[in-house]
Amino acid sequence: LAQVGGNPGQGADPFGAQAEIETHLLKQLARGLSRGRTWSALALGVLGDLQAKHGLPVGKDASAGIRDTLAKVTSPQDVGAYALGSALRGDQDAKPLIFAKFESLSDDAARGDLAVALGLLGAREYIEDIQAVVAESKYHPDLLKQAAISLGLLGDKEAVLALVDMLEKTDSLASQAAIASALGFIGDSRSVEPLVALLADPEVTALARAFAAVALGNVADKELLPWNAKLGQDIQYRANTVTLTGEGGTGVLDIL
Repeated sequence: LAQVGGNPGQGADPFGAQAEIETHLLKQLARGLSRGRTWSALALGVLGDLQAKHGLPVGKDASAGIRDTLAKVTSPQDVGAYALGSALRGDQDAKPLIFAKFESLSDDAARGDLAVALGLLGAREYIEDIQAVVAESKYHPDLLKQAAISLGLLGDKEAVLALVDMLEKTDSLASQAAIASALGFIGDSRSVEPLVALLADPEVTALARAFAAVALGNVADKELLPWNAKLGQDIQYRANTVTLTGEGGTGVLDIL
């Protein structure tokens, strides 16, 4: 619905469905079932992003509604949906609230979503705090990856060098995979030389050198997003097969 409302159709009123769809999503946000509310927040984020891209005003009522709900929500399962919804809408007023949740919660997945939301909002005032989380997340690969991506979004010039250093020193397979993915997402050319040096260093473990090669491939990829992102776009998540994503991380969407 958000994509329908946010993209122009044909005829005299190409955005004619937008107001009705936004009203419906706002009602779901306020009075829907718990899962419906989180999806509505994300949908309103998508709608706001498309409104901005097409030069249309981003509705303030919807932004305030997501922000107010985010302030009240306590479930780590849900908080990321509201934070990312706010971030997609470019709601700068949500930054302090998102950071407060980032600081107070302990769930890695939730904190990762909150970190990405801060990155999308360009919250450079929190760079040092996110840097500290990256440095302390050696054995928290999910949080490490998302916080590193946040630093990339914020244009942190030191992020890639710190990640390469962590890649060389960590002995955790999950952390090395997360770092390689994060370096690929960031795509900063400054990571190429240290990664090449790491790959050629015989004193470093074979696994670290292997992931340096993975990171180099990801950084040099001509696409903005990972190679398998196109396969995951607009798929019916309820009809996923194990070849796409499944237990053990063997699906094509799970591969680095």
